[in-house]
Amino acid sequence: MDRWLMDETLVYMFDIDGVLVDVSEKVKIVLRKLGFSENMNSKSLDVVSRQRFWKLFLSEDYLKYDKPRLT
Repeated sequence: MDRWLMDETLVYMFDIDGVLVDVSEKVKIVLRKLGFSENMNSKSLDVVSRQRFWKLFLSEDYLKYDKPRLT
């Protein structure tokens, strides 16, 4: 058991529906970075803007804006 605890195994977590992490602040910041209103729905972006949105949203630079859901 101790060996298992000391093993450096990579673990990946996917929070597809936002149960564990609140990303609302990150969405607003990325939209602002792209020059859009933070109240805009990201689903209404054109194809090129949507690609740029997801590239920034998924980058490590914006992870700091993810907040754990407490309830």
